[in-house]
Amino acid sequence: MAPTDIRPRPARPDGLTFAEVVVAVVVIALCSIPLLWVLTSSRTDTSKAINYLRAVELANEAIEWASIAPFHRRTTTNVMVEQISGSLVTQVGSGFQPAPIDVVPASHSEWVAENLTAPSLTYSSQYTSAFFYRTVKVEDVVNGPKGYLRRVTVTVEWAEGRVPQHHTQPGGERNKKIVMSTLILNEKQLVY
Repeated sequence: MAPTDIRPRPARPDGLTFAEVVVAVVVIALCSIPLLWVLTSSRTDTSKAINYLRAVELANEAIEWASIAPFHRRTTTNVMVEQISGSLVTQVGSGFQPAPIDVVPASHSEWVAENLTAPSLTYSSQYTSAFFYRTVKVEDVVNGPKGYLRRVTVTVEWAEGRVPQHHTQPGGERNKKIVMSTLILNEKQLVY
């Protein structure tokens, strides 16, 4: 009979080998890359949706202001509308800040005296990053009864992820735009 080799085998050390650690790191990296991509793209999509909703809000606001403007005085209506048109951003030094918008013409200064409204409006700095530009146009409806209907068209443009060269002018590098239009009826001239 041959002698048996009864040497003790070396025990496997507790822990991981280098190859197991490398495989684990590769698996975690491969799983985290799609997760980071989903998080980044959802953040970008959320930012785009917020800017779109802000643009709709700015357009609705201009339509509301045009609807309360004096209908019978066309020049007053146009002055009020022109005050809410333009860039919502102004340059200060090397940065930008929200531009103040005069919302009460001098003929309505009693509104301020009675605390019904402030003389000017300044939007939150959250509106600054998209460089919103609003254009409001009020015109009589040509085919309708004169003096009863006006069309209000509001265009809001903004830039997604870039600073426009000419932030005080419409168009240019602003790559997003919405247009809202409505009719305003002069109820004071209607006879029931």
